[in-house]
Parts: sequence; C-alpha cells; structure tokens
Amino acid sequence: MSLQMRLFDCASIAGPYVDLEMGHKDAEAHYGLIHSTLDTFVEFARAIPGWQDLPVISLVVMIVERHGEELADRAAVMQWSKRKTAYDADCASWKAAEEEKGSNWRALPMTAAQRYLLADTARILEIEIPDGMSRGTAADWLDAYGANVIHKLEEDRA
Repeated sequence: MSLQMRLFDCASIAGPYVDLEMGHKDAEAHYGLIHSTLDTFVEFARAIPGWQDLPVISLVVMIVERHGEELADRAAVMQWSKRKTAYDADCASWKAAEEEKGSNWRALPMTAAQRYLLADTARILEIEIPDGMSRGTAADWLDAYGANVIHKLEEDRA
C-alpha cells in the first residue's frame, strides 16, 4: 500500500471522530479503548446515561472524554508489553550466541527496540535513563526495571 493510499484510508476512517472533535490529544486513549475487550467497553459505556440508545461512535467519544487518562495508561501497558515481548526474543538470541561467539554483543550499541523499550519503561516508572548505555548495560537495566513496570502497573490499576 502506498503512503498516499494509507493516509487517505486513515483520514477516511478517522474523519467521523474528528467531526466529533476528537484529535491527536485523544489518540492514546482511543488506542487503549479500541484494543480493550467488549466487556471493558460495555463497562465504560454503562456509566453513560442512555448508553444503549447512542451511536457507538458517540459512546467512543464520550468514554475517551471521561476516561482518557486511564485509557492512555492501558495503551501504554499494551505498547510496553508488545515491545517487551519482541525485546525478550532479541535478548534471548544474543545470550544464546554467547557460548559460541562470546559476550561481544554487550559492547555493541543499543538496538532501536531497546531504545524504545527503555523510553517506555522510564516513562511508566517516571525515572531517568542513564546516559551512554551499550547493548549490554541496556539489557541489564531492562532486566532490573522490567519487573518494576509490571508491579507499578498493577498498583495503578488497584
């Protein structure tokens, strides 16, 4: 698909949301809502008077307005989990090659996947990322702080 066709498709699909005054500020919350289960959607919808008689798009807009921060947090969790899964596979392959090739991978520059996961992890935990990390020190940092993300997210949901 060409970039032009992709942009046209995105604008066509998003147009009704924009017409109801949703914008880029709502993107993360919208992502969190539409990637939730139907049960979660209905749970949010039930809090809106007359929800059964409203168009779905109106419900989406109202839910995002009312629960934007919580939904954006859900989106952050989903994105972090997706990146963490991909990173874990990469890291496992580096560590598996250590016996054969040694630990030279640790001195290499961080991968793009590590950078994104580091940024997401630091944002969720509200901590700073140390400067000048190599692939190995980034792996150690992610090992140290990854479990903390799950713990913090569980606390936030409670």
